[in-house]
Amino acid sequence: MRTFGLRLRLTAAAAIVLVPALTAQAQTINFSGQACTGFQTYISSPFEVQGFRFTNNQYPALSTAFGVTCSGGEFDAGATGLFDEYDGSTVTMTSIAGTPFSINSISLAPLYRNAGEAQNIVFTGMLNAGGTVTQTFTVPGSSGADTFADYTFSSAFTDLNSLEFSAPGVPYYQFTNVAIAAPVTTTPEPSSIALLGTGLLGLVPMVRRRRV
Repeated sequence: MRTFGLRLRLTAAAAIVLVPALTAQAQTINFSGQACTGFQTYISSPFEVQGFRFTNNQYPALSTAFGVTCSGGEFDAGATGLFDEYDGSTVTMTSIAGTPFSINSISLAPLYRNAGEAQNIVFTGMLNAGGTVTQTFTVPGSSGADTFADYTFSSAFTDLNSLEFSAPGVPYYQFTNVAIAAPVTTTPEPSSIALLGTGLLGLVPMVRRRRV
């Protein structure tokens, strides 16, 4: 019975050390908390919200690199959206903490009313294990007011270091409701493994005393 109880304590100790490195919370990133006046408000790159960073690769440190669409304004598509202010730019999304993440979906809409031309928006995920995955979503043209629609990523967009996206040719789109999946599985940190090893070594004298 004593040996069994000790095994349970060892298992519990391992779980306490390892669980924080293995899970992350699901969340949906939106821009509803961003102050906005008129029909749009400029914001700087990089822009940080809800633990993630959005960078305009063409103008990575510019105060007007991004814009947000205001409720009731000309660009209103049913929710506050973020958009790339400059033609030919690429947006990069990363975790502020530098941890890998997985993505389920994103909401997209044209930026302008009566946007007659469809837009192909290319998403490229940089995999934590190396390599990339790519998916293209087509946002149709609109007649009248714009409306956000949800687009779902394939299961390959898992364990990403970053996500890059752009719309070649006609970059007049906005996005919101970026759904981050959970859990995100990562390799335990070396410091966590070392801490576990130290804890187990500290229990060795207890085992020896019980055997005597």
